[in-house]
This record gives sequence, C-alpha cells and structure tokens, in this order.
Amino acid sequence: MRLLQEILKHYADPQLDPGAIDGDFGPHTETAVRAFQASHVDFNGNPLKADGIVGPKTWAALWS
Repeated sequence: MRLLQEILKHYADPQLDPGAIDGDFGPHTETAVRAFQASHVDFNGNPLKADGIVGPKTWAALWS
C-alpha cells in the first residue's frame, strides 16, 4: 500500500494526493486512485474504470 501511495504522490497533482504515506487504503487513497483512473487510460488506450480498485490495468497505468 505504501508503494501505491508513493507512486500517487510522485505525480505531484493535488487531486492524486493520497494524504499521508501510512500504508492504509483509507478514504484519501481511494479518492486519489479514483481521480487517477478518471484521467488515465489502459495499455490499449481505453479509459480506466474509476472504481477505486487497483487491479492489473490500473497498476500498469501507474507504472507507465
């Protein structure tokens, strides 16, 4: 969880700020994940589903 929070912080976008890097998937992290998903696409260029779930497509987009 800390890695996810650190990656989101790396984007330096206030909408993607998960709050404290504490390893807890709390409301701030979920909001940041949803914001990331709403503004990014998967490896095929399709919009990510902004469901707050960090599945394979979201992980791949986070690393691209």
